[in-house]
Amino acid sequence: MIEFFSNKKASLLIILGLFFFLFSVKFTFLPTHSYQIVLLIAIFYVIVDYIKNKKNLFNISSEFKSFIYLYLLLLFWIVISYCFNGFEDPYMIKKITILFVKSILCSLIFVYIFLKFDISFKNLILYLQIIIFIQALFVILYFFSLDFKNWTLDFIPASGNLDPRVDFRSRGLMNGASATGALMISLGLISTAYLVVVSELKKFNFFYLSISFLLILTAIFFIGRTGFLIVPFVGLYLLVLFIYKKEFRNNIKIFTTYLFGYLIIGLIFLLILSYLNLFSIDLTKFNTVLNWVTNEINFKNGSVEVKTLTILSSHWFIPDDIKTLLFGNPSSFDEERISSDIGFIRILYGFGLIGSIIFYGFFIYIFLKMIKKLNKIEEKLIIIILAILFIITEIKEPFLFKVSINSFILLLFLFINLNPLYNKKEKA
Repeated sequence: MIEFFSNKKASLLIILGLFFFLFSVKFTFLPTHSYQIVLLIAIFYVIVDYIKNKKNLFNISSEFKSFIYLYLLLLFWIVISYCFNGFEDPYMIKKITILFVKSILCSLIFVYIFLKFDISFKNLILYLQIIIFIQALFVILYFFSLDFKNWTLDFIPASGNLDPRVDFRSRGLMNGASATGALMISLGLISTAYLVVVSELKKFNFFYLSISFLLILTAIFFIGRTGFLIVPFVGLYLLVLFIYKKEFRNNIKIFTTYLFGYLIIGLIFLLILSYLNLFSIDLTKFNTVLNWVTNEINFKNGSVEVKTLTILSSHWFIPDDIKTLLFGNPSSFDEERISSDIGFIRILYGFGLIGSIIFYGFFIYIFLKMIKKLNKIEEKLIIIILAILFIITEIKEPFLFKVSINSFILLLFLFINLNPLYNKKEKA
């Protein structure tokens, strides 16, 4: 699992760069977002490397070309929408520009670096799992350490509509404790599940994977309930591979044993420390989080009520004028924000019906091409699960329009569709 750490310096720099690329932390002592600094350094490295070696590492596939055309079509449609509605609110222009600069350009630079160091799909997933695990540790630390929390309040400005000082949400090393952050961290669980089935049978591998899985799950508890949506899919992923791939059964059995073993040991250890007064938890603070998480599901008169779904049931509506329905209104995202959180409705109002088809068609194309290019069932299945997950979560918020989420997706897509290993029949 860790053979690529032979070049420790490069691995650590890539992990550091990926962390600030995907989580895009803004510090008060830096003039710009951390991902922009990472992008500038990475571009400089790639230019110097290309001048030195004069070797094009990319294999430009037809899928990549179609991807660029679809992006340009989306950009063209947004311009048309602005022409019909005026250019007073620049929100969508900013978002589509960031989509290019951060999600596409930055991903391209990282893919070049991955190919330079012969990083495989397996190792890419491990890199992503590691940075998510690191963020999970920061989320847990934020909850338990008042000193760390105060440090972040001083040096990391808050974003979003939630006060970072509240007790029931932990933002870790991010600018906000949001559902987007919870969803991002939850991707570490499915990444861990993939690594479980492809890793060598070594004690350290399963020690790391089981401990990191438990801590990522704990972090989701502190940052946002949205992250728990992936848990059934992780179980389904392991179950399907356990049934249909005999060579993975030992790995899954060992991981499950380690997982429950460390969970029980950890709980016993905490009880002992608590009994000896060596470790204490602010029960009021912890109960606030527990009530916030458990109040999502209520049982009334023999029926099950999901709080979020009940709230969202009043968020389903469509534009009542033909111009907005067809061409959208970019101001509906910010200045004239509609009273709906549902991603499909927000995109419909912002892009219009035609633009919504282009927007979601853009991502459908991306996922279908990734599934087609990947050869192994354990790789295809992880992409299928991600696609289903993002369809479900889009009911809650327009997550596919969130830069961190589409950066994660596009990093995988561009790695697969510019990698000679997956494009042997294509000409550069």
